[in-house]
Amino acid sequence: MVEKEDNQIDSPELKKALEQLREEFKDSIDNTRENYQKKIKVIKNSRDNDISLLKQSYLERRKALFEMYGYNQGSKKPKKITKKPKTNKPKSYTLKPNKKAPMPK
Repeated sequence: MVEKEDNQIDSPELKKALEQLREEFKDSIDNTRENYQKKIKVIKNSRDNDISLLKQSYLERRKALFEMYGYNQGSKKPKKITKKPKTNKPKSYTLKPNKKAPMPK
């Protein structure tokens, strides 16, 4: 909309002044964006550090609770499952009645 108005202006001095103003505006916007990006980066780093500290504190408190209640977390290896020894005995099969076929009398 502003550009349509600028195209209708006949004065070259005014056009030049408006173009300079537009460039200043663009530069100001770019500087503002860069400054905020820098600030946001610092804030994000601070947030990440705070979260890391919270996680560390949580894990320490959790460990203390386990110790306080006498719960042994044990090793992190999975428990071994003991299997029954195999026997060479053949499997016994039982026949189930067939529901579709009639039973003999």
